[in-house]
Amino acid sequence: MPLRSSFLFALVLLSLGRVAQAQAQVTFPVDKPGIQVGDRWKFAQLDGFTKVPLGWREETVAVVDQDGIGTSRKSDTNATESYRYDLEWNRLTDFKGKTETEKRLSFPFIADKSWTTTWNWINARGREGQLDMTYKVVGTERITVPAGIYDTVKIEGMGTWKNRTAGTGGTAQQVLWYAPVAKRHVRETWLTRYASGVLDQNTINEALEVDLKR
Repeated sequence: MPLRSSFLFALVLLSLGRVAQAQAQVTFPVDKPGIQVGDRWKFAQLDGFTKVPLGWREETVAVVDQDGIGTSRKSDTNATESYRYDLEWNRLTDFKGKTETEKRLSFPFIADKSWTTTWNWINARGREGQLDMTYKVVGTERITVPAGIYDTVKIEGMGTWKNRTAGTGGTAQQVLWYAPVAKRHVRETWLTRYASGVLDQNTINEALEVDLKR
């Protein structure tokens, strides 16, 4: 083989090797994680446009039982709150005496799996509304966040939101990168718009620290 051809062939092999190395090493199905008391994650929230830090939160598992996962969450505001999730990491909230499940995750993950969910909410100002979302497993991806490099399952959610108190609504889009070795998502983007198309919210959450009891 001529020298030039050998050189080009070597470059092609090197490029293919780098592509293969960058591919996420995740095998379907992906089952729900085995959460343990003491598992801890710290996240930074960023502005989706400017990437300017907006704050941070740290969440530590306080209890795991047949009913779900209980955590203690603190943030840069120094507020400490208790959160409750089912065993698939879907937040459980109270809405007028009824438990609402924010079903953003549905295990086991398999390629192209999709699910729909609806939940009601009340915000800090006492306004109430509803989210209607459809989520889908769209593939796998290796990503880098401050906590490290992770092989993830990428989940995209699309839907609509309503603020019944204010009489407003619009579209919602959420993307989650779930890392099996971290037992949780390590990146999340959240984008909402009013029905007119005007931006409502655009945020990014990324893992700063992951500390697992294994």
